[in-house]
Order: sequence, then C-alpha cells, then structure tokens
Amino acid sequence: MLGMAIWAEAGANQPSTLGDQRMGETLCTLAPSLLNHAAGKVKRRSRHVGRLSWSKRHALRKSLKKLCFDVESLAGLYAPLAVKTYSRRCEALEKILGVANDAVVTKRLALSLVSAGRPDLAKPAGAVIRWNERRARKALQGLKPALKEYRAVPVFWS
Repeated sequence: MLGMAIWAEAGANQPSTLGDQRMGETLCTLAPSLLNHAAGKVKRRSRHVGRLSWSKRHALRKSLKKLCFDVESLAGLYAPLAVKTYSRRCEALEKILGVANDAVVTKRLALSLVSAGRPDLAKPAGAVIRWNERRARKALQGLKPALKEYRAVPVFWS
C-alpha cells in the first residue's frame, strides 16, 4: 500500500511517470468511460444468453462481477438511488449465474470424489449432483427475465 501511495503521489506531480496520459484527468471525467467499458463487456457476453455454454456464462459472470465492483467503487460520484437500482439488477444477474456455476463445480467435485477410489460415495454424489442440477435449471429460468430487467435500467453515468 505504501508503495502504491508513493507511486500515486509522484504521478500527481508528474502524470507522465504513471505511463498513461489519462492520469492527468479527473476521476469524474474518466468514470463514464470506465463504466461504459465494463458494461459493454457484459452486454457483448450476454448476447444469446439462453444458448451460452458453461464457460461463456462463467465469463459473463466474471464481467458482471467486475462491473459491480466498478459501480461500487465509483458510486460516490453519482446519485445514490440510481446507483442502487443499477447495482441491484447487476447483483440479481450475478446471483443466478453464481448458482449455475456452483452446479457445474459441484458436479465436477462430486465426480472426482467417486473416481478417486471412493465408490461408496457414488450414490450420495449422484443425489447431490441431481439436486444441484435442478437448482441450476430453476435459477437459469430466471436468467432471461433478469437480463431483460438489467437492460431496462438506464445507466446512471451518462
């Protein structure tokens, strides 16, 4: 932290030492482009959301997490109600994608237990896998409506 503070302080006096011309701009000026970039990734990755593979849903989830983090970090620059509304829509999507991701990971872990010389765990592992797959299917049913709600909320930074 101290190193970063020294680096940032030096950059305040000589922005060229930070390696980016934009470092001389204020955060209020930069925030919209940062948020547009993050939201653009979510938009691109959410195209045809119903047909996304597990790995593409996971990439969407990671982009959404980054967008949520950026929104949270820059929230103080904007109207609280608008930020809260937008954040809630992001978090709803993130939760659905998290449940779906958990199902994939749980299945992988349960199968690895059985294949690691524990045939006695086959029945309980199968039960866990089936339960988690039902849970994921139910969550994914809400993905398109949640995405529609997310897209309906205007961005607060423009």
